[in-house]
Order: sequence, then C-alpha cells, then structure tokens
Amino acid sequence: MEASILFVDHASDVGGAELSLLDTALHWKAPLNVALMQPGPFRDLLRDSGVPATLVEAGEAVLGVRRGGGWDQGLRAMAGIPQLAWQLAKLAKPHDVVYANTQKALIVGGPAAWLAGRPLVWHLHDILSDEHFSKMNRMLPVAVANRFCARVIANSTATAEAFVREGGNPDLVGVVPNGFSREPFERDGADEIEALRRQLGLEGKKLAGMFGRLAPWKGQHVFIRAVAAVPDLHAVIVGGALFGEQVYEEELKLLCAELGVRDRVHFLGFRRDIPRLMRMMTLIVHASTAAEPFGRVLVEAMLARSPLIASRAGGALEIVEDGVTGRLVTPGDAGELRDAMAKILAAPLSAAFMADNAWNAAVERFSTEVMIDGIRREIALALPAARRKAASVAQPFPADFNTTKL
Repeated sequence: MEASILFVDHASDVGGAELSLLDTALHWKAPLNVALMQPGPFRDLLRDSGVPATLVEAGEAVLGVRRGGGWDQGLRAMAGIPQLAWQLAKLAKPHDVVYANTQKALIVGGPAAWLAGRPLVWHLHDILSDEHFSKMNRMLPVAVANRFCARVIANSTATAEAFVREGGNPDLVGVVPNGFSREPFERDGADEIEALRRQLGLEGKKLAGMFGRLAPWKGQHVFIRAVAAVPDLHAVIVGGALFGEQVYEEELKLLCAELGVRDRVHFLGFRRDIPRLMRMMTLIVHASTAAEPFGRVLVEAMLARSPLIASRAGGALEIVEDGVTGRLVTPGDAGELRDAMAKILAAPLSAAFMADNAWNAAVERFSTEVMIDGIRREIALALPAARRKAASVAQPFPADFNTTKL
C-alpha cells in the first residue's frame, strides 16, 4: 500500500522539478496534497491536471532568497519560517510522509515534518556546487537534510555525489532518474509537424533547437555563436527568462545583431507544445556551461527522435553515450559545438541511426514507470517500520545508491 504524501514546493513557475512532481502526483495511488508557497502557473497547472493543492503563502523574505544569496538573506528568511512550518505541520498530519521538492521547501519542511511527527523526504533536483549556489545555499540545506531527512532522492549520480561532497550523509541518498511518457512525442503525425513549420515560417529550413529557460549557465550565447558559424542553419530558442534574468535575454538579442544572424535566430519564448516543436527540429542542442543535475531536455530530445548534442558534464554523462545516442562536446566551446552540428548535418543517415538508439535508451531507462517505482522504494525506506526492515539489506551510497543507478 502506497504512503499518503504531502508534497511541498515553493515555485510559482513551472520548471523541471515541478514537472517531476506533477508526474509523480498523477501516478500516485494514495491520497496526496501539494502545499505551495505562492500562486502562479504551477498552481494553475496542478489545478488543470486535477491534482489537489493548498496555498500556504510564504513572505518575500523566504521567497526572495536567491541561489547566490549570502547569510544576510538567510537570516532574514529565518523570521518567517516558524509560522510557515506550523501551517505545513497541520497540513502534514493526515499524511504519512512530507515530501520537499525544492531547497526552500526543505528548509521549511524539515521543522514542519518534525512538528507533525512525519518522516521527511527531500527530492534533490540540483547539483550543490559553487557553480550554482552560494556557500550558504549549499551548507544550510545539507545541514537540514542531515538533521531531518529520512531519505534524500537525487535525480542523478552527479547530483548525489555533489550532495555528499558538501557534507551530506551518504546513507540517506538514493538515485531515481526522472521519468517521461513517450505518448506526447507520438501524438502528432508528419502533417501536423509540417503545419507547425509553416505556421512559424520555418518550412524548408535546417533547424537547430534549444529548449529551456534563458540563463547564462544554460549557454544560449554559446549556441548562438556556434549557429552563426554554420551557413544556412537556423536556431530556434524555446524558453523564457525566469528568476530576473531578462537582462540576459536582451544580451542574447544584441549578440544576434552583432553576429549578423537576427534573421536566423528565432526566439519563441515559453511554449507548451514542446514535444511537437522538438519533432520539428533537424537537431537539438544542450549547451549548459555548468554541470546539469539531470537535464530533462536530453531525454525529451531522445523521445522526439532528434539527433542530440549535449555538454560533457554532470547528468548528461549518465544519459548520453557519445557517438551512440548523441554527441558530447566541451561545455562553453562554441567551436566544438559548431563542428558537431556540421557533422550531423553532413551525415543525416548516421544521425538518424543515432537518434533511433537514443529513443530505445530513453524508453528503457527513463520511463515514468521506472521513476515511480524508484520513488516508491525510497518512500518505503523513509517509513520507520520499512526503514528498520530494509536497513540490513540496503546498500549505502555509493554502491548503486540503494536504488536505480543511471
């Protein structure tokens, strides 16, 4: 019998962590609730999907803590945590487990789970490194996890290893890869894909797609420089500027003007028809300059049967096999990315064979069923009785991380 869960998430926008939570909630068979700290598109998505959600609004001091923030931000946020934790504890009482889906959710969910007398599970979707987070935003969540968590679910081996390097208890960690349904990538036929090309004015063009929020570490500037050096190739950039990164979006458009490629770079903004857009592409690029914890776009590109190029770092190394299911390039190297794109365009049959290999790997290793089974195992370990029973047989990190290793 599955455990009843109170999910906790702080985000208003829809990111990879939120999509993972939604997929889990839609497949969970026991009662659940999602506690949100602010309204926004994610709350609307949950409501439209029939997932119960309760708004427990956090103040700006809590929500305003940024990844690069220092101890001053952390200290200001502390004042708002007790009241928020008390409200979450009351919501947690009817449930078996508190499931923190983000770092801010963990900081509040730790004391809330303790007050409610419920085990806490943290789903860690980020690599805790100085490339992504300040010292405070690495030390504090690790300390809270070590003190309050029954389990920490990491979305990749790279994510798990970073947690342990920062002082996290290795015995808490299990790796569960993100899961995906292939159905959205098989919904439309060739006619629908071609109609979308015409609608966007891109019919007959070679298209390199990049998907994800606009942020310097995501590497859209590297992508634009590489595309500029490949004649007749058009770049399609899908995603918006979140978390105050609108300045970067303007910098990207200035870069297009500087390189003389404004007519070959198409900014589509935030879109909901990602599977259809991915199937429209000649190839798809992941160009992150810092290690990606998992990289949802990688598996999505594989399910879309699009030839894939990815940065050689972090979770990508566990998903893409170089030369077999995609191409790996040095992060931040526009010249190497340009060469990889040119090779795919020059050898379409080889690229199609590689894309078929990628589809097979994605279906086998990154299905929604694999993810839900992994989460079920971790939840079972978090429950006191099951945890005691499993203690004698569970393998500690790093030997397979107690669950599915990528």
